[in-house]
Amino acid sequence: MALCYNRLWKLLIDRGMTRTQMRLAAGISTSTLAKLSKGEDVNSSILVKICDALQCNIGDIADCVPEATPNRKERHHPWFDTRRKEALEGGKRRETRGLKRV
Repeated sequence: MALCYNRLWKLLIDRGMTRTQMRLAAGISTSTLAKLSKGEDVNSSILVKICDALQCNIGDIADCVPEATPNRKERHHPWFDTRRKEALEGGKRRETRGLKRV
């Protein structure tokens, strides 16, 4: 499960507040705001600071949602795993190269 911060962005729109104004009111850094914007994990103390600044609960700014499926680069295919395993073990093909049959 992951946290989705869409409720936070909607709350800011409803209150007529910009992300920068919220950042300054909560006392969080620009890098933390960037993580929130990308939907990345942040420390729970950051969420508490935001809730204090906006006078709301954590449920008002975040939702718990299932993890997204990994993109193509992160998926593992059995063929690649087999080839990788063979390469790490030296591979059967490499062991037989250069040997003469008797």
